[in-house]
Amino acid sequence: MPSSIVLLAIFSAIGGGGTLDKSLRSLAASGQVSAVGWLANEISTISISSIAGMVGTVRRIAVGSRSQFIDMLRAVDLHELQPVIDRVFPFREAVDAFRYYAGRCFGKVVITLDEQ
Repeated sequence: MPSSIVLLAIFSAIGGGGTLDKSLRSLAASGQVSAVGWLANEISTISISSIAGMVGTVRRIAVGSRSQFIDMLRAVDLHELQPVIDRVFPFREAVDAFRYYAGRCFGKVVITLDEQ
């Protein structure tokens, strides 16, 4: 495989049928495509070679409706819920943040865009 080709281990596909075939072809061995929603209002055709060459998982993720999201935001605000933040990393330490996340952490691992 040429060194300029990068295969992805985990990623989300939100474009629907128009992008699923590309997502499958971009998947690394034992990788996972998380299919979130279905934005394209079209019939999907997936190349048999994309499926035959894939050694990974396609997992459908349900995220709820917009009204459910608004209801959730109201409940979070009403009950003053706060996320549990385990650790915060500046963007320049993003690689360290992913390594930390892959280990044992409790709560959210945050990467900030500003230098803190």
